[in-house]
Amino acid sequence: MRLVNGVPVGYPRSEAGAVQAAVNYQLLRLSKTYRTDTQVRVGVIDAITASEAVEALFLKEELATHRLLDSHGLTRETADSLVARAAALGTRTVGYTDEAAKIQVWMTELVGAPDTAEDVSVAATWTTYTVLLRWQDDDWKLVKVSSDAGPTPLENSGTIPSTAQELRLADRMFRVPPFTAWGDPATSGSAT
Repeated sequence: MRLVNGVPVGYPRSEAGAVQAAVNYQLLRLSKTYRTDTQVRVGVIDAITASEAVEALFLKEELATHRLLDSHGLTRETADSLVARAAALGTRTVGYTDEAAKIQVWMTELVGAPDTAEDVSVAATWTTYTVLLRWQDDDWKLVKVSSDAGPTPLENSGTIPSTAQELRLADRMFRVPPFTAWGDPATSGSAT
């Protein structure tokens, strides 16, 4: 792998390479800096997206960013208050050839803004993303992403949610884990 605009690219032309690209691309797209920094978002989109899909993805992501910030009472100036973390829980290969891949990534996300005056709590969501990739310029490139709810586990009824202060502190203390470098899909939670 190599870095382009700070983004890991250069995945193997294999099913495992497509799965790894799909997971890492989704982790990038759901990160705080991607959601709050236009320059970072442009760099990520340029690095991971198929040439024919760049403009459409950029417009879609700009709209999604505006809606996300607005729904949490944030502006671009106060966007640093956003807590946004994601983790991949599993993958499923829906279709694969050496030219194209369709990968589902089951993820959980934490999103909220505990620093705002409204003290919007940080909430967890469970989503399955369907990631369409195409082999272009010796790498897997993103063509399209869609999403569906779930699978969603039952919340532990004995668990008490953390306070806004605890969540702010955790967001500042814990670094985001490095990107994955999976090998054989059969050993990394992928299924065909």
